Amino acid sequence: MKKDTYKKCFVLITYTMVLALVMFNIKEIFTIVWGFLKLLSPLWIGIALAFTLNVPMSIIEREIFGKTDKKIRIFSLSASIAIIILLLLILFVWVIPDFIDSVSYLLGQIPSMIDGLNDILLNAFKNTDLSEYIKNFSGSSEVTSILSTTFRGIINNFSGFLSNFVTFVINMVTGIIIAIYFLLEKEHLLETMRSLIDKMFDRKLVKKMNKVFTLANKSFHDFITYQCLECLILGIMMFIAFIIFRFPYALTIAFLTTVTAIVPIFGATVACIIGAILIGTVSINQAIVFLIVFQVIQQIEGNVIYPKVVGKHVGLPPVVTILAIFIGGEVAGFFGMIICIPLTSILYSLFWTKFEDKKIGTKKEA
Repeated sequence: MKKDTYKKCFVLITYTMVLALVMFNIKEIFTIVWGFLKLLSPLWIGIALAFTLNVPMSIIEREIFGKTDKKIRIFSLSASIAIIILLLLILFVWVIPDFIDSVSYLLGQIPSMIDGLNDILLNAFKNTDLSEYIKNFSGSSEVTSILSTTFRGIINNFSGFLSNFVTFVINMVTGIIIAIYFLLEKEHLLETMRSLIDKMFDRKLVKKMNKVFTLANKSFHDFITYQCLECLILGIMMFIAFIIFRFPYALTIAFLTTVTAIVPIFGATVACIIGAILIGTVSINQAIVFLIVFQVIQQIEGNVIYPKVVGKHVGLPPVVTILAIFIGGEVAGFFGMIICIPLTSILYSLFWTKFEDKKIGTKKEA
């Protein structure tokens, strides 16, 4: 009895000391863990790509061939990659040049906009000392100085941007290689993993782990499938509305919305900002109407369609979704945003399953 008591006391003291050590060094531990997660960015990108490509690849294998072997797997994977590349090419060749032209046009209008604003301010304050300051400010070297400082800052940050871009390219290439390997050897890897788990753990734990893996596969598959369906619905709704209101760049902005909406909440917001800039180069009034129309459609889609198409399959509250996107984006960028939502959905489902089981157990005891 005393031996058990001493053992429990020792475990409790050890646990308390470890917890205290963690709490007093939480910042350093968090930095180390965060750095380790970022170091594995290519792996997270590879996993995200593998799950993403697995959906069209499985559909091609199942619906077109009705079976799978090495040659069919290679063809299905190649076709899936080709579809993704085609969408990206359309985005870069069609949408981005329009956006760059619009931004260049807006930058070219800045001098005349400053002159116009200067005239408005001079007329508004012509009977005060402020008008003299505005006149001197607009004609002095202060504007040039501010612009020079801004451009110097941009040039200084360019090296950092270039370094981040090179890192991104390396991570992407490595992630693509990892994803291709995972998909080509999918069955073999799963079988090896099952065999290792069976040998390392007891049956009860293996059963729980299989449950988690099944839930993970379902969550990722459902998220990608239904999120893509939801993106398509949103893009069609936007295109119809843009045609009705006769907005310029209707098809371009609708396509951009369809592609970017794969990232919930933030994706459509990016499309909205780019769309407003594109339309703003043609008409400011139309750009304002566009912002209103876009927000109305987004609210209808978010509150009516999204819960029915994606919500019931992923089942995450909006606040949890936002947190998942922030964390995933910080760790592994765009692909981190995608992978973190179904991953959070798994943890969320497991938590509530455990909570409900305990609740039922408490009721039975009562």
